[in-house]
Order: sequence, then structure tokens, then C-alpha cells
Amino acid sequence: MLGTVLEKAPFGLSSIQLFGVRALGIIGMLLCPFAGNLFGKWGTLPTLRIGLTLAIVGLASMGLVQQLSSYMLMSVVFVGGISLVVPAIISLVGEIGSRNRAIATSMYTFVLFAGAGVSPLATTRLLKTGIASLPFLTFAVMMGLGLITAMFIKVPGTNDAL
Repeated sequence: MLGTVLEKAPFGLSSIQLFGVRALGIIGMLLCPFAGNLFGKWGTLPTLRIGLTLAIVGLASMGLVQQLSSYMLMSVVFVGGISLVVPAIISLVGEIGSRNRAIATSMYTFVLFAGAGVSPLATTRLLKTGIASLPFLTFAVMMGLGLITAMFIKVPGTNDAL
């Protein structure tokens, strides 16, 4: 999605420049190794919610502020948020699934791969509208729904509150 937007006018970035912008997002992945420490400090659910919030802010900002510097900075924020969300979800699936952990993990994996399969199709459709911000904002809204849902998750035996 980001590459498609940045390769067209007014940005017109080359494939090497696009690689550089994408590579910059890797900085956000530096949060991933610290996710476990954050779970211990804040709790898994609050970390999930913070990660979702960061991802939403990153996507929404890319949709609203269409400047190259914003795309670069907000891709780091978005990737950072996702770097917290993924380990938090995996941890929660294990915690909440308890004895049914295998089934819960299978369901999580199914949903993950279904989303990974459908999202490129949705992105292509949204980009065909000619509104560059639409895919970013649509996915930000979808993540917002995920954040709202995460507010209602209860983990047995914990007092996770944000």
C-alpha cells in the first residue's frame, strides 16, 4: 500500500528509494524483543492496547498527512505498534486458551492467514478509487475496531487494567 502511494505522483520514488522508506520501518521492530519485558511491567492486555493504538496512529497519520516525512515517521510508529501487538496476541491466545491452547492457536492462525490473504485484495480495491488516504484510513478504522474489542478481553486470574 505504501509503495503504491509513494511510487506515484507527487512522490515518484524509485524502487531503491521505496526500499529505503520500507527499511526505515524496521526501526519499529526494535520494540519486539522488549515486548516480554513490557508484558511484565504493564501487563499483556495493556501492551496489546498500546500496540494497537500506535498502529492506529501510524496508519491514520499516513492517511491524513500525506507528506513523505510523515509516511517515513509513521511507518516506524505503525511497525512499532504491530511489533507489540503480535507477541501480545500470541501470549493472550496461550493464556486464554489454557487447556484448549492448540485449538485457540489454530483459530488464531486461520484468522491471521485469512487476513493476510484478503488484505492485498482489499488494498488493491481501495487504491483503485484514486483516493490515496482511503486504504490507510480504512485499515486504521479496522484496527480501531480491534482496539475496542481488546477493551472487553478478560484474562482469567489477572487484573489487567489500562
